[in-house]
Amino acid sequence: MKKRLLIELLLFCTLAAVIICISKLYYSAENTLLKRCDGSDTMSCYALASLYENQPQAVTYLKKGCDANHLQSCRYLGDLYIDANNANDLTYIQKACNYNNTKACFTIGQMSKNDNKSSNETIAYFKKSCENGNMEGCFEIASMYVSNKYDYENGIAKAFYIFTELCEKNNYEACYNLGKLYHKNEYIKYKTRLVYALRYYKLACDKGEVEASCKALESLNNYVQDILKLRKLCSLNDAYSCNRLANIYASPGTAIDYDYATAAKFYKKSCDELNDKEACSRIVNYYHWISDDVNKLKYAAKNCDEGKISFCSTAADLYLYSEHSYNVSFDMADRSVLMSPDPLISNFVPKDINKAIYYLQKACDKNSKDECNSLGDIYSQRSEVKNTEKAVIYYKKACGMGYERSCENLKSLEKYP
Repeated sequence: MKKRLLIELLLFCTLAAVIICISKLYYSAENTLLKRCDGSDTMSCYALASLYENQPQAVTYLKKGCDANHLQSCRYLGDLYIDANNANDLTYIQKACNYNNTKACFTIGQMSKNDNKSSNETIAYFKKSCENGNMEGCFEIASMYVSNKYDYENGIAKAFYIFTELCEKNNYEACYNLGKLYHKNEYIKYKTRLVYALRYYKLACDKGEVEASCKALESLNNYVQDILKLRKLCSLNDAYSCNRLANIYASPGTAIDYDYATAAKFYKKSCDELNDKEACSRIVNYYHWISDDVNKLKYAAKNCDEGKISFCSTAADLYLYSEHSYNVSFDMADRSVLMSPDPLISNFVPKDINKAIYYLQKACDKNSKDECNSLGDIYSQRSEVKNTEKAVIYYKKACGMGYERSCENLKSLEKYP
């Protein structure tokens, strides 16, 4: 029993001696560092701050070191200010950023963004943060490019590049945003957009569990299934489905694909094979866009004959004013080939004033004052069919419907018969 007590006493004394020794060494080191720091030794100030870690004394010594432009002190002090949400004194956070503290640069960038300062100033801090490895800074730059708050002309291309790099580093919010870019960007071909949008939405959803990406993935998958169903029904000659498909392809922003050439195929099928009036109206716009006056006339005349008088004037104008033009390739999914003329294929309507009169007459007979006035103009001004009596008849009709210019033209004719 006595032996055991003796052993415990020896252990206690040994432990006490060790503690006293370490304490003396510690305070001796502290005193030495303190003297050196007071003597403007910045490394000693930094070492003292390290001893106190996050205690208030640490800030005092770091300030002393940073004021003397000690790099590590400024960086460390910037971190302490940011972690403590103490941004009242930006001097040291700014100095930390100047010494490439990425967190400090990012923090100032965020403050600049929240204060709605100039985009150049904001992005400068985010860039410095990003260049030194801060992914959050890179993400903010890409987001500013997407929102057109910086570099409007090249922003989207740069955002693609940054989000791709971040996604490859397992930043799944970036993967989600990359999916959105492919989903909504009309300058990329449809099939490419579809494949990549699905890929990045799935990556962000499965790997990163980004809720918004999961919802976008589900919505896009449902959309693809809807397109397949509509295509099936359209192939079975359902005009409604053909038109819905055409409207989707012809409307930017409503879906992943924006391709007027594909839309026109569905409109044409619906008009030619299923005699759908809406499709017959819309196909005229397509041929107008690609400067195909022959086909534009074909469908404008079809609409006019079926009672849509606004197309009668379109047909008449083509017979009066169609000029030699070239057929062009048209792919709204790729703006770079929007207008590529093919000089070997001409597409214009030969002038024929009698056919123009025929279509104008159809509209005038249905009391369209514009076309009645146009007939008056033709009969009063065109030498090949000039007939003052007919001009008076049509001007009177248009004037009676409230067309003031026809009334003025009528007065002129009566004054100078």
